[in-house]
This record gives sequence, C-alpha cells and structure tokens, in this order.
Amino acid sequence: MILIQHIQAGEIHKERVENVTDGRHEVKLAKYLHDVPDLSQIEILFTYGKEITVEMFNEMTNLKWIQLSSTGFDHLPKDYVRNKGIIVTTSKGAHAEPIAEYAFSTMLYFTRKMDRFLELQKEKKWHRLDFPTELAGSTLVILGMGHIGKEIARKAQAFHMQTIGVNSSGAASEFFDSVYRIVQLAEVLPKADYLILTLPLTNQTYHLIGQEQLSLLKPTAVVINAGRGELMDESAAIKVLQTNRIRGMALDVFHQEPLPQDSPLWDLPGLLLTPHMAAMTDRFLDRSIDRFIKNYQLYVKGEEMIDVADFTIGY
Repeated sequence: MILIQHIQAGEIHKERVENVTDGRHEVKLAKYLHDVPDLSQIEILFTYGKEITVEMFNEMTNLKWIQLSSTGFDHLPKDYVRNKGIIVTTSKGAHAEPIAEYAFSTMLYFTRKMDRFLELQKEKKWHRLDFPTELAGSTLVILGMGHIGKEIARKAQAFHMQTIGVNSSGAASEFFDSVYRIVQLAEVLPKADYLILTLPLTNQTYHLIGQEQLSLLKPTAVVINAGRGELMDESAAIKVLQTNRIRGMALDVFHQEPLPQDSPLWDLPGLLLTPHMAAMTDRFLDRSIDRFIKNYQLYVKGEEMIDVADFTIGY
C-alpha cells in the first residue's frame, strides 16, 4: 500500500499517484498517521515526516521507502531508519523557487523600511524623511550553495547585488561572484549587508551562527534564516535584537516548533517572524507529488531514485 499522509493532501493528489501505479499498489490518504488503523500495510509512505515516532515505525513492518515532502530529514529518527534499511528520499531542490521568493520578500521588507511605514500608518502619520535603501549594489552572503542558495543568487543578479557564497569546499559555482569556505566565515561576515542561511542541519552546522559571528556583522546588516532553526543560537539572536545591534532579522525556522507563546522572540524589535512557511505556497504539495511520482517510477523499475538521503553526511 502507498499512503499519502499530509494535512494538505486531497483526492486530486491521490488520483495523480493512482494514475502512475497501474494497479501495482493501493493508494490511500490520511491527514495524520494516528488515523491509519493498520500501519503494517504501508510499503511506501509519502509524508512530511514530523510526527513519526519510533513506536509508529515499529508498527510499519512492511515499510520499504519514505518520500519526504521536505528538503531535510533531520526530524526523522535517523539511526533507527538506517538500521532498518528503509530508503528515504527528499524533495531537495523542489522548493527552491518559493524559498528564494521568501528571501527577497524579507530583504525588500527591510530595505524599503516597511516595518517603519506600517508603524506610521497605524499612527496616521505622513512622514517622508526616513528614506529606504536599495538592494542594488549591496552584498548578499549566502551560507549554503545548494539548490536554494543558488536560486537566491540567480535572482540576486536581477537586483544587481554582489553575491558571496559560503560552502565547505570553497568551490566556485554559477551565479556567485565569489565563494569562501565555512572556515573563512569570520572573514566573510563583515562584508554582508544581507546574510541568508540555507544550510542543512548537521553536527558541523549546529549553532554555526552565534554571538561571536553576529558581532562581526555591520550595524545595518539583516539576517535571514530559511534553513533550520538550530543553525543559529537563538539566545544570541535575542541578545542582538534586544540591543539593536543589527538592522533586523527574518526567522522562518526555530529550535522548537510551534514557537512557544512565552518565547521572547514574539515581541522583539526588528524581527520579522514567520511560522516555517518559506516553502509553503499553493504549489508546495504539487511540487512534492511531482518528485514522488518520478521516484515511484524509478522504484518499481528497481533503479536508483532521486535525492536519496545520505545519513552519513546528514543531507
């Protein structure tokens, strides 16, 4: 059985998958895994994967393959899945377009001082002396040069921005004016007008951006995290915003999600906060199903699938 488990999934998605199975697999829909009466029937699971526990995995005795609608797989019990020999494929790159648009919407929000103009609108004040800045000519530093980072850099060319990429190797890549290695981060950060995090979460990237790194930024810099919450030390981010040390931040991802109501992040000045929505548009699920269908066709042929999760390197 193929189970499509996703809160946004509907009959149209089920029909799309059924059309390519040629009767090989029964296809079922579920909003939540705990709604499924017999998990042992699942051979193939399409899911975001956030809610799956080890106990649920223990009931999925016939599970062979998980297709994630997400790019990362750090939310899965990786050791368990690897030891069971379950194949995991991701939607790496499928959501580069909407995340890149999110990045530019947040950069323009700060560049055009929309936070200030929203305040003036509420106060019914006509004030024209607080001039915005421009993206053109500014320096964009992108941590992570995969599909998402590359798409952001490609769009940055249209805005006439200087693009600096940061990766583990320092290897040059299309759309980046220059590239540095992660070990050169201290050299790169003072150059950034905008710093965007699109890295996967690994042992090496956990809290890559902390108090020391944030202290190297210009007072006018803006930080955008569209990768994983744990890439940035939240306590350091809170301190920086409380002291107005930089222009602002846009955070789409957090250590704990949903973000607790008592988190100080809700009320910080200079923070644009979104609830892990950077990739979410009305086309999100269709893109993920596209990837699933491609992989299903490879799966039934016994061929290597696209974007198989590498548990060794973590992405």
